[in-house]
Amino acid sequence: MESWCVADKNALREFFGDCLHESALPALENLEARTKENVQEALVNATRDCGRDRGYKKGNRSFELLGQLDPAELKRHVPHFARLCEMLNARL
Repeated sequence: MESWCVADKNALREFFGDCLHESALPALENLEARTKENVQEALVNATRDCGRDRGYKKGNRSFELLGQLDPAELKRHVPHFARLCEMLNARL
């Protein structure tokens, strides 16, 4: 899930605003090769200045962000997401 969040930089900017430190986020290239812990830590660091209860953390906050992600962006940067969509669409 954290890789999905990182893959949509526009959603991150809109969700966290000016307090987001994009330079703390991992590169989008080979994003899925990074560990979940590495990507989650990067999200936490990138939002550390957003204030109490506004930075990234697992739970309600992460699911709020998840709901704002653009599937087209995820398909561009997260091959497993693209494959999941293909599989789900094939079953319809």
